[in-house]
Amino acid sequence: MWSSKILKTILLFVEEQLFPPTSFTLMRLPFPLIRRPRCLRLTPPHNHRRTLLTLAIETSGGDTAAAILEKQKAKSTLHFHDKVTSDNRAFQGVHPLIALESHQKSLALLVNRALQSLPVRTAESATWGNAVQICGAKGEADTLREKPDFITVTRGPGMQSNLMTGLDMAKGLAVAWQVPVVGVNHMQAHALTPRLVSSLDAASESEESLPRFPFLSLLVSGGNTMLVHSSDIVSHSILAEKTDIPVGNVLDKCARDILPKALLDNGKSVMYGPMLEAFAFPNGEKDYDYTPPETQRGLNTMKTTQFGWAIRPPLSEDKSASMEFSYSGLGAVIRRIVEGNPEMSDPERRLLAQETMRVAFEHLASR
Repeated sequence: MWSSKILKTILLFVEEQLFPPTSFTLMRLPFPLIRRPRCLRLTPPHNHRRTLLTLAIETSGGDTAAAILEKQKAKSTLHFHDKVTSDNRAFQGVHPLIALESHQKSLALLVNRALQSLPVRTAESATWGNAVQICGAKGEADTLREKPDFITVTRGPGMQSNLMTGLDMAKGLAVAWQVPVVGVNHMQAHALTPRLVSSLDAASESEESLPRFPFLSLLVSGGNTMLVHSSDIVSHSILAEKTDIPVGNVLDKCARDILPKALLDNGKSVMYGPMLEAFAFPNGEKDYDYTPPETQRGLNTMKTTQFGWAIRPPLSEDKSASMEFSYSGLGAVIRRIVEGNPEMSDPERRLLAQETMRVAFEHLASR
């Protein structure tokens, strides 16, 4: 039997051959190392410029999205951003199971693509804590990349099963890389998006991100409608929000009732709001001829059209000034008008689309 001293000498020799001082590898030996390879520092070099790097994951709705974002002081760099949208046209809206299937099919592939965009690490600057080895594409060599400081993932609001797909991916990567997970409310992220855009456009690291705090945001989507006051990065107050359905949802519902069937059938997505606007104003800005009411009474006045119907503004008159958004009644009115005239002409449908958007956005702006 070999003495322990001889065995130690052999292992040290093998280690020196596998881990020369000027190289870096993630190879695992079939036996424990006597000491940590000297080529991998435990602390970053003194001239290392501190940045924050994150891999971001979004799976709250019908889109699977991933991004690589790096920030140094006031300046940000978007290394990667892409999404995959689930095909829900057969259901005329986002179907939870179809979206979930798309997330499960697309997320790993999308994240794998994103990792190829992580900043490159040289062997000389790599340490055990700051580098990951990324497999190259077929026929290409593996590369050392900067390890993200944390994983960012949407925690809500959204469809629970869809959110869990992203959360599970984020937690798995966080465990593998031994980095934190930051769960983000994506409405808070929406409120801060203008500052992100400002930092992406910043000419220098010292340039201030805009808008400056405090500021107001009107956040509207298919799932949410709210007026938010932001006093700093983590302090946000909701001044007004939906009491029933959001504006994006009602526009989608109204579009499905108003738009001609042929137009709906030929749609390339379930984003019916943009389709409704394109139908209502086919010539774009040339068709916009609008003077907003000067008083609250003007906002509450029903306007009867040449076709004999009128759309009642959301909220009753005694609640017309309250800080809330309500759109369920608008959707019901539009459906009754359409169902009352099955042979409605395209010109009447176009006027109905225009009036629907007018009433919806007057209510939105009046809060």
